Amino acid sequence: MNDQKDQGMQITIDTSQTEPVYSNFANISHQPFDFTLDFMRISPPRGDLVSRVMMSPQHAKAFLAALTENVAKYEKAFGPIPGPPDPSSVKGPNIGFAN
Repeated sequence: MNDQKDQGMQITIDTSQTEPVYSNFANISHQPFDFTLDFMRISPPRGDLVSRVMMSPQHAKAFLAALTENVAKYEKAFGPIPGPPDPSSVKGPNIGFAN
C-alpha cells in the first residue's frame, strides 16, 4: 500500500506560446501510433495552417471524451450548436493544400 499523498503536477507555460490562434477548419489524420490534428484558418482565396497537434491514440480518445462532455455543457448553457452546412450547398472555391 502506498501512503504517499498525490504530489500533483506543476505545469510550466512558455508565455510566447499562450497567444490563441483562430481556426475555422481542421483536418485529422492518423497512423498506427499517433493522430495528427491540423488546425487551419481559411479565408479565401487562401488558407493557413495555424497549429499542428500530434497525440497518441489513447490521448486522442481522451480528448474526444473531454470535447464531447464540454460541447454538451456548452449546449446546456447556451442552446444547441447548429451542425455544419451540407457541403453540396456551399458555393465557393475548392479548399486544399498548395504545393
